[in-house]
Amino acid sequence: DAHWAAVGEDWFRTLGEMKGAAMKLGQLASQYADVLPPGLAAPLARLQKDAVARPFSAMEPVLTAQWSSVQRAEVRRICPEAVAAASIGQVHRATLIDGREVALKIRYPGVTDSVDEDIVTLGRLLRMGKLLAIDGPALDALLDEVRARFREETDYRRELDHLRRLRREVAMAGVVYPAPVESLCSEAVLVTEWTPAPDILTACDYPQTVRDRLGERLLAWSLRQMLVAGVIHADPHAGNFGFHADGRLTVYDFGCVRQISPE
Repeated sequence: DAHWAAVGEDWFRTLGEMKGAAMKLGQLASQYADVLPPGLAAPLARLQKDAVARPFSAMEPVLTAQWSSVQRAEVRRICPEAVAAASIGQVHRATLIDGREVALKIRYPGVTDSVDEDIVTLGRLLRMGKLLAIDGPALDALLDEVRARFREETDYRRELDHLRRLRREVAMAGVVYPAPVESLCSEAVLVTEWTPAPDILTACDYPQTVRDRLGERLLAWSLRQMLVAGVIHADPHAGNFGFHADGRLTVYDFGCVRQISPE
């Protein structure tokens, strides 16, 4: 286990620096914790929430390319330290000129250009290492699905559409969605109102009655998506939810939302 823990730490650092599809596959692998060596699975799971952010100086050119001078003037201040980093982009807190606090999600430069190369490379490593207990055709299908979904997730205009749809069709008491600031959203920038919430580790210390209420709300929200709206938030790891002590649930990250047919 000590050997796999060292390997896992190396993968965490390497995939976290690579970002893009490589990091996404590391996140995916971490969800197979039941078939991975425990020492390997634990560091990979940190890719869901603890990825290393890039300096703001590396992200600012994206804003320059995506925003007009009028849009840039709507923002009073951007905090240079990222509050979260993921496989496709990272989030900075910002303040608009009207005083609103917002979350500014910026896509990493060049991330869309490396998708195919990253997936081919990681697929080769997964086959050589025999880390997932699935056969070749199943792994090919899995990688094809990841490639297709990843390409969708790199376009933040689609994420904005998904957020609009869930706010409209899966509106529920006790479920909070960040409100988008549409005038500042683009292909590589997504801006929503700042909606902080406690994470799942904090929720573990809530009374049992509160945890039961949160579980019931999460289940009801999932069923309403599928059976009423015909969609599903398809990236439901713990880092994409906030769990309030009063039983409310906040939902984040709408890059991967799938349509479900009635059949």
